[in-house]
Amino acid sequence: MKLVYRMTLLAMIVAAPLAHAQAVRNEKNISLELAHQIAAASVAACQANGSAVTATVVDRAASVRTVHRADNNEVIGAVGVGGAAARHLDEQCAITAIDKVKDQLK
Repeated sequence: MKLVYRMTLLAMIVAAPLAHAQAVRNEKNISLELAHQIAAASVAACQANGSAVTATVVDRAASVRTVHRADNNEVIGAVGVGGAAARHLDEQCAITAIDKVKDQLK
């Protein structure tokens, strides 16, 4: 009986840190400074090609970290879709949505 008790106690001691490790996670995320650098570089690259764009950088949870908009942006709006199984499916969803309201965009 003492052996069973000791084995059970040992199993609990070994398992406790493992259970705790599964409950607490360390995850990397983008810093605000890096998000600003990426957005600014994106806007600058497009401006160099004659395009006035808006760049939005999101974190790993798709929460917006920063938005940079170029001066003289004549576009009235844009849509960004992400999360589908493939990039072309994201684009299809956006195009379908725009097509449904294109008469209102005139």
